[in-house]
Amino acid sequence: SEKKRSSPGQELSDALHALEKGKADQFVNLLTLIKGVVDVMVFSNNAGIDLHQKYRGKKMNEGIHSLCGLVSAFVVLYKNFPNAKSTR
Repeated sequence: SEKKRSSPGQELSDALHALEKGKADQFVNLLTLIKGVVDVMVFSNNAGIDLHQKYRGKKMNEGIHSLCGLVSAFVVLYKNFPNAKSTR
């Protein structure tokens, strides 16, 4: 069977659409990475774990601990917001 040729305008439109989808996927991946990093920071400062105390000799500042928890919560809220575009 013969492959149907598309016009240069259609190819450009398809390429721009693929670029936008790639950017959206990249943003979602960035949010996932940020959430993972801040979750590890929060977890490593919990009582009983205390990796900062063990390896640095002092606990992590509670303000930083709280900020990491807030960032994690906001990422979850943003990704689950009802009007957010689904890229899954």
